[in-house]
Amino acid sequence: MSASELITAPVDYIVLAGRRSPGLASIDGGELARRLHERRAFGVAGATVIDQGAQLAHFTVTLRLLTPDELSAWDEWKTLLVRPAQRSTQGMDIEHPILADLEIRSVLLESRSQLTQDDTGGWSVAIKFCEFRAPVVALAVPDTTAAVAPRNGSLEQQISAEEGETRRLLADQAAP
Repeated sequence: MSASELITAPVDYIVLAGRRSPGLASIDGGELARRLHERRAFGVAGATVIDQGAQLAHFTVTLRLLTPDELSAWDEWKTLLVRPAQRSTQGMDIEHPILADLEIRSVLLESRSQLTQDDTGGWSVAIKFCEFRAPVVALAVPDTTAAVAPRNGSLEQQISAEEGETRRLLADQAAP
């Protein structure tokens, strides 16, 4: 399902580790972000930007449980949210069109709140997740933009200057 189909066929549940969540699910706070490090020299306008790669997404899934059947299903489904006895970095697969749009496919549990009753008699629980993604080398310093010539002192400019100097010297030798 694409993000545009959410308007005509909304999905009100998540699938975590192959099991559909009970109640109505809403997802908040998910975003794609990059870690950019700016290196500035004293007395210089501008900066060199180092792209340190994509940050992991953190988001919250809120489940609203409105019927006794949904509360019973919660008792069984919440076993997916048990903290492991030791440290664990094994992600769980997650599915929802909003998360698929962000290319989030696997998560680790950060925390879950207590069940909270609202004015309508329904119950809700907030579950915080962190995207799980194996590390990939992603350190890069951009050399230039596509629309702008290389900055002063770049390798391209040095080569161009040396080629110009070579052409000038050859022209001087050829002249009588």
